[in-house]
Amino acid sequence: MGFDTKAFMKTKYEDRTAEVPVPDLKDWFGAEEKPVFVVRGLTGKELAICNEAAQRNKNTAAMIEAMSSNVNTEKVEGFREMLGVTTSVPDDLAKRMEQFGYGTVDPNMNHEAAVKFAEAYPVEFYQATNKIMELTGQGRQIVKKKASSKTTK
Repeated sequence: MGFDTKAFMKTKYEDRTAEVPVPDLKDWFGAEEKPVFVVRGLTGKELAICNEAAQRNKNTAAMIEAMSSNVNTEKVEGFREMLGVTTSVPDDLAKRMEQFGYGTVDPNMNHEAAVKFAEAYPVEFYQATNKIMELTGQGRQIVKKKASSKTTK
């Protein structure tokens, strides 16, 4: 017998998550809280968006350059800053910022927070994005059926 497509299609899935310790960020957590970020694996669509981030970064920079050929350098830099695109952002970092934005569950980090976090805590940023990609590679997990709470006589 081969792969059981019907059973596969009926199966319900949920995000695979993990905790990433961030002890150096303890000042931003409550006194009783464990300093951890909860991250999850990405979906296929999210992974594709992240993989395209570096190309979007290059394309946007080129578009700004073309549009601003007659505009002074200060305005060009203003456009770049407003869009969060600079020529100094490495492709890998642009991709990881997308991964971080999509893959953080708690706290929920947007792009602006990802940029600041990567700048302030680069090791923790890379640890979190590495864990996001590890979880993505493992795929989503099957939703476990809850055990019956009733007892039989």
